[in-house]
Amino acid sequence: MFERYTEKARRAIFYSRYEASEYGSPYIETEHLLLGLLREDKALTYRFVLPASVEHLRQQIDAHSIRREKTSVSVDLPLSNECKRALHYATEEAEALSHQHIGTEHLLLGLLREEESFAAQLLRTAGLDLAAVRRELSTHAGGEVDSTASERGAQPENEPQGGGHAEFIDDVTGQRVAIVGIGALPFVPRVGELIVLPDPAAGEATWRVLEVTCDFRACFPSGQYRNREFASVRLRVSRQRPSGGRTAPLEST
Repeated sequence: MFERYTEKARRAIFYSRYEASEYGSPYIETEHLLLGLLREDKALTYRFVLPASVEHLRQQIDAHSIRREKTSVSVDLPLSNECKRALHYATEEAEALSHQHIGTEHLLLGLLREEESFAAQLLRTAGLDLAAVRRELSTHAGGEVDSTASERGAQPENEPQGGGHAEFIDDVTGQRVAIVGIGALPFVPRVGELIVLPDPAAGEATWRVLEVTCDFRACFPSGQYRNREFASVRLRVSRQRPSGGRTAPLEST
């Protein structure tokens, strides 16, 4: 079902499952998918929603939701009918834009098209209009890179050639700060640690790691799981003044 989905879109759906489990919901509802989008793609979020409105959206969802006992994230929660329709609409929107991939921007359009859903109501309250968002995306694409291209053997622009890579995302803007081969890191930073990255203006800048997501490339020789290696590491970082602690400068290549 999710073969055409970009990595970001898949993570947004993963986070929506997490949000549903936090509320103890028996289904993944459209509001949970919206929370997944807000969490995963800040660049898209801040393109259409003011930062102050993002927090207000969560507060509205909290007020609207009935909190039950949390369920384990290992439980495979089903999609609600509204959420299923939203994903179907997302596919239609991608095809209408002649996009081979289905990204977070298409998920946003899908939520808006499911007009009676709580997520669509919240988005309209925040000032989003389906026709306006669709027009903006068609005029100024600004969406995700088609992650399925790498699965077909193509390398996205600025992607390190060969081996795993580490991607650094600015927590404020949602933009990529840097992408390097994992071999350029002396260690994989943990949450709370500092890392020094090249900066075009200052030469280098210090960032604090807020979140680390590791994707692994599994190896199954002879049908048996033997080992796994890093396919990518995604780090959400916050820029700040150096304040001591272990730092990991990128090695020059």
